Amino acid sequence: MPESTHTSNTIPNITQPAVPALPPLAVGSDFNALRAQGALLINKMPTMPQMDGFGFIFMSRPPGMGKSMLASTVRALYSQGYAPYEDLLEPQQRRRSYLPVAVIALSLKGLNRPETLVEDIYQRLRAAFIAAGFSWAQEEQFARCSGLFGIWLLSYLRSEHVALIVDDWDYPLTSQWHDPSTFAANAKAMHHFFAWIYRFIHRNSALTLCLGTGSYWSLLDRLGELLFEWNWGYCGTTMMGYTQKELETYFAPYLSAAAARMGRSEDELKAELKRHYGGYCFAQYESCLYQPRAVNAFFAQLNDPQVKTPRLLDFEACNPELASILRWGMTHCPDQLEFLEDLAQQDLSLTRYTFYNTFDSEGQLNWPTLLINFGLLSAKPHPDSSPYDWLYFNFTNEAAAQFYRDLRAQCRA
Repeated sequence: MPESTHTSNTIPNITQPAVPALPPLAVGSDFNALRAQGALLINKMPTMPQMDGFGFIFMSRPPGMGKSMLASTVRALYSQGYAPYEDLLEPQQRRRSYLPVAVIALSLKGLNRPETLVEDIYQRLRAAFIAAGFSWAQEEQFARCSGLFGIWLLSYLRSEHVALIVDDWDYPLTSQWHDPSTFAANAKAMHHFFAWIYRFIHRNSALTLCLGTGSYWSLLDRLGELLFEWNWGYCGTTMMGYTQKELETYFAPYLSAAAARMGRSEDELKAELKRHYGGYCFAQYESCLYQPRAVNAFFAQLNDPQVKTPRLLDFEACNPELASILRWGMTHCPDQLEFLEDLAQQDLSLTRYTFYNTFDSEGQLNWPTLLINFGLLSAKPHPDSSPYDWLYFNFTNEAAAQFYRDLRAQCRA
């Protein structure tokens, strides 16, 4: 029987095109390792060559804003030169050669005990210079040194030009904000450390970058004077955190996929993300940044096979440090947090000095500054004042305000 040429009316089972794989999100803060993995990285490098003209930079940001990632990126750029990163830089920026970089992190466990703090800092400084390739730091005279003598001996570097990165520079202080006696003891040790940095800056530093959370400029002696004279501009403000443009550009495939799963338009989702994760501002500019920790955690749900519909994570989940701080305050000194009640009706003002000092000149805790340090509040330029005299502040975003109201209700129950 001849083969039939009749065409069936049955519609064939056509496989729908697969959704393009999303680029892996960055997990961790090792810039070179993440780049090698092809992880999604926000390119901040074009702003970094502008650091060359400053030499000394202090930046305080809330947890989760990307301080360790910035430290790792700067270390890569300065220690390897610009050649490996030409694809990330503008043509006119591809000019730096190798420069040794010493990196010290003060957030290591145990680095907050007054009785050992100076010795611990010296040992970390010495290890940082050894890791940066300075063989003289291994010599017997340095190995025998300890404490303040060792720190000052390192001041006599042999005229090498070096970049110094201090990550979590304030940890010995910020970790003790609720313990005045330990805080005061650690502050004395930190005073010696930053006196050493001041000397280092004027003798050897090509760049000194200090990144942290707290604001303790009155404790830094002459370094505080340098800080107040520093005005890096908008590029410095946006080196940590995601701008609106970066969110929409780098995370475009994630935005599209999340909106589809949540049954929203992309514009609706972007508005929700801004209310929950945006609003971070840092004094000089209306930058309205997003917290990288929160943004990455939200989009990470798209790569979790157990999650069918992503949800907006609550503020406490993205800022676990804040809950313990606020609970302590509501228990021990609720009257000092009454100003938070006024934020529902209006912005409040604070001076530049208060913004730069978590503790005032009498050793009293400045709660607005502490809560700005940890991201519950954000400070912006005051409309009726020069940028460096007065600032105004309010809750960082709607999620932060709701987090406070919920926690207040729990504590009052």
